[in-house]
Amino acid sequence: TLFLQMLFDFDFKKKFTRVFIRYYGRFMRTILRLHDKKEIPTRMVDISVQLFSNSLLTVQMIREEALLSTLFRNIMALVEEQGEPGADSSHAHITLNCEHAIWTKRTYWPITNDLVNILSHRAVVS
Repeated sequence: TLFLQMLFDFDFKKKFTRVFIRYYGRFMRTILRLHDKKEIPTRMVDISVQLFSNSLLTVQMIREEALLSTLFRNIMALVEEQGEPGADSSHAHITLNCEHAIWTKRTYWPITNDLVNILSHRAVVS
């Protein structure tokens, strides 16, 4: 498609990646609301694989757009979405409900896929 062809233009790819990261939380909230729609997370991953496959761009987005913080913030949002407060309310403990749709329908997989892709770059982990 035209969009994927435009990703070969590095300036476009960099600008689009910034926007993608800034809207990442909204994408995940949409996936949570529509967890029965498999094509939405699949399309999100199709795009993010293209964006985060470039090591230089990925490192730049970690530094300038807090990419890793964005991913971890969204992982925590998933946990909080399905969690139940622990018995001791004075601490920030959450009990995971392993039967929740987030886990049974694998709603989390776009984030974990992105995290694995990002951490596969030597420049990110060194």
